[in-house]
Amino acid sequence: MQKFSKITVLFALLFLGISATKAQKWYIGTPDTTSITATLVKSTLIIEGTGQMQDFDEGTAPWYCIRTNIQNLIIGKKISRIGNYAFQDCNSLTGILTIPNYCKSIGKGAFENCSGLYGTLIIPNSVKTIGDYAFRSCIGFTSATMNSINFIGNQSFANCFGLTDVLIGSSIISIGNAAFTGCKAIINIKGNNPNIYNPAGNSRAYIE
Repeated sequence: MQKFSKITVLFALLFLGISATKAQKWYIGTPDTTSITATLVKSTLIIEGTGQMQDFDEGTAPWYCIRTNIQNLIIGKKISRIGNYAFQDCNSLTGILTIPNYCKSIGKGAFENCSGLYGTLIIPNSVKTIGDYAFRSCIGFTSATMNSINFIGNQSFANCFGLTDVLIGSSIISIGNAAFTGCKAIINIKGNNPNIYNPAGNSRAYIE
């Protein structure tokens, strides 16, 4: 009986070990949920497929409850929109964030409080809209370049304490309220766009 119990325990532990390393997969496209998949392999979350990610409410992304396991993020080349609150509070995520050239918009709170991301944030020319709070409290970024952006949402870079330099292209139309509040950065806006809306909360911004 004792021998049987040891064998049973051994197989149970082996099964648990296999289950723990098995990849987790979710379908997160819209309007076709199967158009985009999110797969967590060990500590790497891989977003792949074509089209737009679903939007989520705060704290409801399918991997939110295991977000501390996510250390690396790969966003596929044909993701056209990063959904609202997709990676909110993934503060174990580290490294330089790479956004694909195919992406057109970054949703509300998409990377909020991803404090482990660092270095230069390059927003590709394909991206025209950054949602409210999209990068709020991403304290590891030291600079950001947005050459072709049109709209920057409210508090989208608020409390990004590490930012020291931000470059915004002449295509900018609107910078939201308190978009850079709490940042030390000097905000350089290229060109002279007479239609730009730049509220008083962004008093550190100036046009070259």
